[in-house]
Amino acid sequence: MSASPLASPAQTKGHTARLAGRKIIVTGAGSGIGRTTAALFAAEGAKVTLFDWNAEAVRKVAEEIGAGFSSVDITNEPEVSRAVQRAASEMDGIDGLINAAGVMSKGLATEVPATNGVGSSKSI
Repeated sequence: MSASPLASPAQTKGHTARLAGRKIIVTGAGSGIGRTTAALFAAEGAKVTLFDWNAEAVRKVAEEIGAGFSSVDITNEPEVSRAVQRAASEMDGIDGLINAAGVMSKGLATEVPATNGVGSSKSI
């Protein structure tokens, strides 16, 4: 198995395919922690489906690591439900989820209602 172009040689050295056969969804996979996590999971043999609201970024990462993808706003529950159903069908099931998408909200965490942001902000 070749190393992912997103992972450094130090990160890919000694990969054992310990995730071979696992089917994983990674949210926020168009950049940052989600992108790196998706690349490492793919390098370890997992079948990965990437979710991100940025269609171009998630498509590019998916092409680089050989993964499926959906452009998804994780604050939109019906949209997420459809994307999860599609991913489960394409991967023949789901074994795990890495939720690396961030949701921005204004205010202190202790003062923002739990429902704030759902349907009103974009994942980052």
